[in-house]
Amino acid sequence: MQAYGEARDESHASPLEMVAGNLRLTMAGYARATPLGAVRDLPSGLIMISSGVDYPVFNAVLLTGPFRESILELESSLRDAASFYAARALGWSFWICHELFPPALLPHVRTLLSRARLREIAHHQGMYCDAILPPRRPLPRLATRRVADPLTRMDFCQVVSDVFGVPDVVSTKVYGEQAFWDGTYVAWVGYCKGKPVATVATDAASDAIGVYSVATVPKHRGKGFAEAITRHGLLEAQRASGLQRTILQSTPAGLALYQNMGYQPLGHFSVFIST
Repeated sequence: MQAYGEARDESHASPLEMVAGNLRLTMAGYARATPLGAVRDLPSGLIMISSGVDYPVFNAVLLTGPFRESILELESSLRDAASFYAARALGWSFWICHELFPPALLPHVRTLLSRARLREIAHHQGMYCDAILPPRRPLPRLATRRVADPLTRMDFCQVVSDVFGVPDVVSTKVYGEQAFWDGTYVAWVGYCKGKPVATVATDAASDAIGVYSVATVPKHRGKGFAEAITRHGLLEAQRASGLQRTILQSTPAGLALYQNMGYQPLGHFSVFIST
């Protein structure tokens, strides 16, 4: 078993592997949130991350690099993961970067995941940017606070639950705990008239700043809050880390925003969850 968020040697990683590596190290932070959290290496170049909370996307299996094993070895590792989570009555997920698998193998991977009763719930576009472009329009002013105390943690939980559909009790068990924030994951909450309306999180890892949890509550969308808080979070992360390259995985709804900021496509990511 390795330490939570333990850094791996990324000095020879391709940009695509940086995107996948940042995601992997960020996900490892979920294991820190509760005393039942765990991070374990599996055969076939996989890593298993468990938050100890019964919510599939917080219990993940991911690749640690390009897949070079056989489909039978992958199947064996998935059985091991399924047994681990079943013994703890936890839903779980398998996160793949398509380009880390040989193209000819991908159809077989999907068949294997279906047999393992894992269904695809999300498909994201990997993106990177070496230098953020200036805004194309005036952006609204937001009062921003770093998530650093019980009040801001609860405000972050509220927005995440409202936007991403994470049950309140699950959001609080993970993001409401100080232990989750003891790593490199940094988040900001944006306020309009004193109410939390937007969030962004960053994680400086794998030689890049990963962007996560960009969210705006529904009734405040279309006002530029998402771009305003994303730029704020990036600027703070760049100042703190000295890194300039930023990476993310975008939903279809966020593509236009990130493209306008200067992001370029880089790889495709899918999330499969247990049924």
